[in-house]
Amino acid sequence: MRYTLVVLFLACFLNVQAQENLDTFNLEFENKTIFDVIELIESQTDYDFFFIDEWLDNEKLRSGKYQQASINSILEDLFKDTLINYFVLERRIILTKNNAIHDKIPEGNEVLIDLMDEERPKPVFIEKTEATEAVEEEPIVPERIGKEDIESSQTKYTISGYVKDVDTGKPLANVAVSVRGKGIGTSTDESGFYKLELLPGNYTLVTNSLNTRNTIKRIVVYNDGEVNFNLKEKFEALSEVLVLADADRNVREVISGVTKIEVEGIKNIPLVLGERDLLKVAVTLPGIANTGEGSNGYNVRGGKTDQNLILLDNASIYNPSHLFGIFSAINPFTTGNVTIYKGNIPAEYGGRLSSVFDINTKDANTEKLSGEVSVGPVTSNVVLEVPIVKDKAAIMFGGRSTYSGWILRSLDEESLRNSEATFYDVQAKYNHKLNDNNSIKATAYYSKDRFSITSDSLYGYSNRLFSLGWQHKFNDQHNGELTLTNSEYKFEIEYDGDFNDDFGLYYKNDETELKYKLNFDLDDERQLTYGVSSKLYNIAPGDFEPLTSDSDIEFLSIQKEKGLESAAFVSIDYEINEKFALDAGLRYSMFTFLGPATQRIYQEGQPRNESTQISVEEYDNNESIETYSGLEGRLSARYFLSEDLSIKASYNNTFQYIHTLSTNTTVSP
Repeated sequence: MRYTLVVLFLACFLNVQAQENLDTFNLEFENKTIFDVIELIESQTDYDFFFIDEWLDNEKLRSGKYQQASINSILEDLFKDTLINYFVLERRIILTKNNAIHDKIPEGNEVLIDLMDEERPKPVFIEKTEATEAVEEEPIVPERIGKEDIESSQTKYTISGYVKDVDTGKPLANVAVSVRGKGIGTSTDESGFYKLELLPGNYTLVTNSLNTRNTIKRIVVYNDGEVNFNLKEKFEALSEVLVLADADRNVREVISGVTKIEVEGIKNIPLVLGERDLLKVAVTLPGIANTGEGSNGYNVRGGKTDQNLILLDNASIYNPSHLFGIFSAINPFTTGNVTIYKGNIPAEYGGRLSSVFDINTKDANTEKLSGEVSVGPVTSNVVLEVPIVKDKAAIMFGGRSTYSGWILRSLDEESLRNSEATFYDVQAKYNHKLNDNNSIKATAYYSKDRFSITSDSLYGYSNRLFSLGWQHKFNDQHNGELTLTNSEYKFEIEYDGDFNDDFGLYYKNDETELKYKLNFDLDDERQLTYGVSSKLYNIAPGDFEPLTSDSDIEFLSIQKEKGLESAAFVSIDYEINEKFALDAGLRYSMFTFLGPATQRIYQEGQPRNESTQISVEEYDNNESIETYSGLEGRLSARYFLSEDLSIKASYNNTFQYIHTLSTNTTVSP
């Protein structure tokens, strides 16, 4: 029998007298809803239930078998892992959500009465207040968090949750979440996660950030629970504030020589032939220059072009340029941000001497279908974001291509009019939040360039990469990421001559890496990062072969090479006091040259030819030929002279095991 909850006021009184019932019952049910189970108990016993229908989850099916069980044990099992409490008053069972009904005044209440405001949940009284401008007020009814446990001796509970953009569903980092009037607060991490420790009671949570409208939520804390925020973007003309924010970040950042470029922050920069180019912006930074007109690559603080580690979602990309370096191979519509380390390099990165370009694509929109289209005089660009599971999973597709042929055909110079220059790149990213502790991200990318300066020669190169990452949160202090990546770079020259000397020259570099990185917050001042990585190289230095059967060119193949580069790293970010902070790390790297291989041994100090050859050594597949290793130290320090002025110092020791060999003054593709 179903009754309207007419005794809900009993939850606010502590002097209700309950009659303990010692009767036992036999009860059995299978795949029943909670309403069906309640009706079954009412039909087989003389107990009546009082509750509000909306409190109960009537979709989950339950099964149970009880022999000589008391009503309390049945109810305890039925409502475990829910927010429902129960109170047995004679033959009436009263259900409440979150809070519990107390049938007697706790012992020692004469002492606790003064602490009631701080240590116990109290009845909720709402005072209507006027919302200030740019503040989103949540519904006036407070949100009850957790299930009250009368027997619990716990005094503090954990309130945690995620802060997201209400339109896109993307997590918002560096949003302040504070408790009004309590002097308690924290900020969200990169995944939008925050955590607070609170006593039981009534609180008002407030969010605050430069880019979103401040939001207020009123809560009543009974136990551990989750409070999530969905924030709206705040539109204000604050370009001056943005400049100051970047300056403040540069002053406060412990690692020296690090620059972060946001795609949203370069929208006012003049376009290059209709294209917004992240890497062109990087060239305007101190210490970074390109190698010259019509060539690819970047020189960072005097380093060579092959001494830069360029990562796209943790996978290496060897040639990040299109069309002789005029365009970047990175699609600006799919990119979220670029972090450039040109001073101190964190211990998790290795294998290059000069710098790291860490490029991250943005997550696909999990809220709604969206996209962008750009049509320029030389290129067109399109991006489409498709939600798959609302608020959890989405996929993004991006594509870009050029139609520069019409420009070349309109030139007066015949040699240029007959030349060719085309490129395209495509990219896809899938992001899926499995639950609060696990998420996966996968990225696939391919780019292709083909160009001919003369009618008899055709040049081409391509980049292909794949990245799969699994992020796991062990607890609020400890999280990790397992990443598997594969990258391939190909370069080719095809020559079609008039004298049976046509040929093709082909080069390929393929690498596969497995990396496991963990982050551990020791406390508010110390954050530890550690992990391991291993990368397998397969390099085909060159195949020289005839293009047609009429060619007189003989096939020649340079011996293929294989190597394994492994590393273990650890670093700590330590804020010693309000002024002084350190970022220190160690990285031990090892490179092993692997077979199969054939090595010819020559007389020392003599020209290397057949007459000076002593012997030939053969190495089996994956046999170790030579091993190189070393310990790399990374140290960066920052000291505040004032609130807006700091000095920094850093030390780097790095190893680079593979290099680019070129006989050209200007590097070829």
